[in-house]
Amino acid sequence: MAKPKEEAVRKEAEEHINEFYGSDNIRRWQRYEVRENYEVKDGDASGLGQWAQDDLSKFQSMQMPIITTNKIGAIVDAISGFEIQNPVRVDYIPRMASDKARGFNDLVEKGAAYIESDSQSVDFDSDAFIDTLTCGIGCCDFYMDYTKPPYLGDVKQERIFPGLLGWDVAACERNLLDADHVWRAKIVRAEVAKRAVQKKRGKKYEYNASGGIAMANFLDFFNQYQLTEVALDVVYQYQWRELEPFYRVKNPFIQFAKQQGMMTPNDALMMEYSAASERLYGITLEDKTFNIGKDEYGEFAADMKTLNVPLEKAELERYRYYRAVIIGNEVTEIEENISQDGFTQKFMTGKYSENERIFYGAVRGMKEPQRMLNRNLSRYEKVLSKAALGGDIIEETAVSDLPAFLDTKAKAESSGTVVVSDGTLSGNRMMPRQQMQFPPGLAEIIPVAENAIMAAPGVNPTLMGASDTQEEQSGLLYSRKVKQGMAV
Repeated sequence: MAKPKEEAVRKEAEEHINEFYGSDNIRRWQRYEVRENYEVKDGDASGLGQWAQDDLSKFQSMQMPIITTNKIGAIVDAISGFEIQNPVRVDYIPRMASDKARGFNDLVEKGAAYIESDSQSVDFDSDAFIDTLTCGIGCCDFYMDYTKPPYLGDVKQERIFPGLLGWDVAACERNLLDADHVWRAKIVRAEVAKRAVQKKRGKKYEYNASGGIAMANFLDFFNQYQLTEVALDVVYQYQWRELEPFYRVKNPFIQFAKQQGMMTPNDALMMEYSAASERLYGITLEDKTFNIGKDEYGEFAADMKTLNVPLEKAELERYRYYRAVIIGNEVTEIEENISQDGFTQKFMTGKYSENERIFYGAVRGMKEPQRMLNRNLSRYEKVLSKAALGGDIIEETAVSDLPAFLDTKAKAESSGTVVVSDGTLSGNRMMPRQQMQFPPGLAEIIPVAENAIMAAPGVNPTLMGASDTQEEQSGLLYSRKVKQGMAV
């Protein structure tokens, strides 16, 4: 297969990336499901996190205490911990009951276990699962690393932060299996990006980072949240797939699989050609049919015609996967994916909103109950402090040196003492302040908010290690309750 032309790939990537960031639903997803949800999960008390901006400003203007108790982070950690303890395992079963097949099966299992351990797959899968719980999208990328001896290539896995991901905006299937293109952005130092471009174009090439594809979408995020003063650039790793025709052909060599005795010269020639076809096309005598590309089929059909062997075929289509590296307006790499089983970026998705056309995670439902808990804890703290202090009411001229007596008016008010104008108390220049009454229902709403945080995503207390009864439970019942709690 010929490589796609660089300029056509660059224009296609630019069109798809701009389409992604021009979508209203993607912008909402980035604003509320990514930035805001990560602030909430991580316990940030700013106006984007555990507190809504309006509530935070209102409480600050009223000199209310800002109490932040992060329950969401603990729930996400509990769900993630359960996933770590109960991972999905792949069992390899031999197709034939022979010693050779079983030996090969053992080799595959041990090889897969080694690759999983060497690439730290469990850790990265767990991180991607937490991303799915948080914003509805988790992703890991796979690549070959040739930087370590003996330089034969190690399979590596990497978790990608969802804010640096992009995909086909029309894709809506679980795990984005229907996406025709995906990409990731890597934020690197500007000099690193420049060296990568000059490696292909030459050291004298003047690389200009300005005007690159959608750079501002990422650099704005990093400049605002990472507070970095380092010059940065964006490296896009863009992947796409194209449909190409192929043939499914009935194996003309299968009749020789069990043939014994004398062979005709033509049969012997066929057997010799079948061995060559196994090396060239992967055809074996046992396969009833095999797949072959359209270009290769022409050569194969010509050879079969020479041997007077008729062919039965069906023309089908399959996906061919490609990848390109784009820096600014330069395509530095373009090639077929190492594996043609799909994109190297593997997604896991949460629930899908048909109206908003975005994926979302468990944090979405827990966000408002968490904020309600924080608001009421702050009110509770304010009421307790006022009720405990009591305080006095004093007229402005009740003492000769009021500032010295109170230190400052603001400090006096915060400690429970209220200063009023002369004559307000009708002869009593100072009198005890009536103790604040505790509002009914304020204490009861706090456990309601705590329970709502777990109820929103459907997590039961058993998953959190809590028991809803004082009676002793059997291990089987407890295990089933935990599993039920995971059915989110």
